[in-house]
Amino acid sequence: MKKLFTLIVLMMLGIVGLKAQTAVFDFENNPENWPVGEGVNFADGNLNNPLTVGEVTLTNVQGDATQPARIMRANDGISALYVYKNGSIEFSAATGRALTKVEVTMKSNTFDLAPSNGTVEDNVWTGNATNVLFTASANRQMLKIVVTTADENDETVKPGYYAITLRDGNKPYVKVELTATQRTGMHRY
Repeated sequence: MKKLFTLIVLMMLGIVGLKAQTAVFDFENNPENWPVGEGVNFADGNLNNPLTVGEVTLTNVQGDATQPARIMRANDGISALYVYKNGSIEFSAATGRALTKVEVTMKSNTFDLAPSNGTVEDNVWTGNATNVLFTASANRQMLKIVVTTADENDETVKPGYYAITLRDGNKPYVKVELTATQRTGMHRY
């Protein structure tokens, strides 16, 4: 019985994993070849236009910042996304999709970007929203941002809880709920 239970949970997690998609904004390695500011030409990396990877768009919202967000190569040769104090960046999911997780690799370990919704723990935002705005309380440099999306109405992600509605075409088929504490776990179908 225990083996059957384990097999069912693993199968359901495998199915759930197929619905989620990730978009990687890698500013350090820059595989997308976005403009990068450097030296006296630092403004060449200004985010004047949205950046789109897969089903996720990143937009600069300057707000009260003195400088726009920009991709810039520092004196140490490392490229990063710079967001200045009181400036913001916004992530938006494509139509029918929802943002469920945003993982940020900072150049320093300090993550003091305030989200407009959801929760942040250990440089990871979780929630369920079509867009989320992050506002910097100090100048920040981000090396990489990995954004996970899912079907907008089919998935709920919260710390310690996960729910998804599996579909057969457009028809809801089964709702899966998984929850866990430090010592126990539950699932419901």
